[in-house]
Amino acid sequence: MWFGRARLSRVGYWLTLGALFTVALLAVMAFLDGAWVSALLLAVGTPALLAFLEVRVRVDARGTHWQLLPGFPRGSIPHDEVTRVGAVDIRPGDWGGWGWRVGTQGQAVLIRGGEGLRIQRGSRNLYITVDDAARGAALIEAYRRA
Repeated sequence: MWFGRARLSRVGYWLTLGALFTVALLAVMAFLDGAWVSALLLAVGTPALLAFLEVRVRVDARGTHWQLLPGFPRGSIPHDEVTRVGAVDIRPGDWGGWGWRVGTQGQAVLIRGGEGLRIQRGSRNLYITVDDAARGAALIEAYRRA
């Protein structure tokens, strides 16, 4: 079994917490002013800020499992569906920024730039920034060939 994760940088972490505080304050102010729809939209958007503080990845005998900090969104990829896997250098600028991205290369969960996993399922790719990606990729490959 292998566990990997990626966290937002300290600066990004504090910027996100500052944005979270600002959004929560705006939601309370909108609620007190009777702007129910605005308050609801702000309150619903708040967990999205928390989601991208950290991603966790686990590789076990059943497959590769990933989830963002609050436990959702999340996904699993059984080893028998993997056609190719590797450790790659991921740059958020190539995807238009951080977050959950969809592009011509596939889908990406980008918490930060740097090393990550590239998991190919048929013609679709999933990229996840995660520390120690080479070890995770090697274990996925070992399970895939077993």
